[in-house]
Amino acid sequence: DKDFGERLLISGIADQKDLESNLASAKTILRSFPQKSIKIRPNVIVKDVKNPELEIDGLIADNKMINGEKGVADAFRKAIKQGCSALVLDLDARLKRLNVRRLVTHIAWRKADFQNGIIKECYVVFNGKAILITETQMEKENIKGLIEQLKQ
Repeated sequence: DKDFGERLLISGIADQKDLESNLASAKTILRSFPQKSIKIRPNVIVKDVKNPELEIDGLIADNKMINGEKGVADAFRKAIKQGCSALVLDLDARLKRLNVRRLVTHIAWRKADFQNGIIKECYVVFNGKAILITETQMEKENIKGLIEQLKQ
């Protein structure tokens, strides 16, 4: 990538339908986390399950464009089904208004995914910024503090 160099690698056979949204989320994460690197992976469909499109610092991830807070559970379920250990909740793509309290609650309900080691990282992209949630931050107050940073 011309802006991020080797920190952002894009497969020549990436999913063209989602490439623009994947690039937008990837660039937001890279601007927010200068030490991270992201690969946009080749597009492959195996047994009717779309492959995860991203790799963030070696963790397989997918960009989930959700319409609202209720989409969090479905995004986690789909990412887990795809074999992801990380996911991106892309709120910039479709969310019109952010309800912090409800978003925090829906993310906190996924605590077991982190505790069981299924999910290691969850990025939330909103307002052109990104935050990173890991198992150590899965308490509601911690999540709320992180999400509040996106509203500023």
